[in-house]
Amino acid sequence: MASALIAVSLLAAALAASTAQAPAALAPLPDFSGQRLQLWDWNAAFAPSQWSEPKLGGYDWRADHAVIRGGDLVLSVSERASGQVQAGAQASGLNAFWEVDVTLPNMRDGLVAAPLWTFNSKTNDEIDFEVVGLTGLQLTLWSSVGGRHTAVWSQTVIRGDLSGRRLRLGIAYEAGERVRFFVNGNLAADVTPADAPLGFPSTPQKPYFDLWVANGLHPDWAGFWTPLPRGVSLDMTLHGYRAGAVPAP
Repeated sequence: MASALIAVSLLAAALAASTAQAPAALAPLPDFSGQRLQLWDWNAAFAPSQWSEPKLGGYDWRADHAVIRGGDLVLSVSERASGQVQAGAQASGLNAFWEVDVTLPNMRDGLVAAPLWTFNSKTNDEIDFEVVGLTGLQLTLWSSVGGRHTAVWSQTVIRGDLSGRRLRLGIAYEAGERVRFFVNGNLAADVTPADAPLGFPSTPQKPYFDLWVANGLHPDWAGFWTPLPRGVSLDMTLHGYRAGAVPAP
């Protein structure tokens, strides 16, 4: 047990150090040049969201809070709205590797930056990268347990305020068998069904990118949100994205 704790601590220290600068040693990801964000166009490579969700506490998804600017995808939170983009029309990834290159916004209590997460809306299988308020970078697996959407495994791999950090994040998904999380090219977690006995993602996944506000609904998790002044927004910038084959271990 002691050796396992030491290994986790060393990994956390290495990941924290790796966020001190942009992941310049990695080959650049394809940017968003030439892409269009057309509302309700589910046949496009990327589509913005525009609707309400209870978790947003009134900060609805708005398509105008997701824009492509100079090859970057910029998602924003304003005084009353949040930005989300979905990649691809259908959940189709059973064995895939998704990567993003992101610069995080100025983080604050109540703000959740999710630069890469995957989901199947029919089965509730979900895999998350989330920067949660000022607490750090959290990894989570979700599945359906007794008919309920349930977090079956979670770990915070970098703690503290990650405002303005540039990160390369990757999810390698092998349905029902293995999920690997990468940060700046480093393996951050390698999760198998043995680590999540209540359930494990096993169905096709579809990537999402979003920035949202917990707005008091989860203060014990994300902290208490203080509303932004009128005309002020917080931005998260995705410089590139790629979907490909699962890398070898």
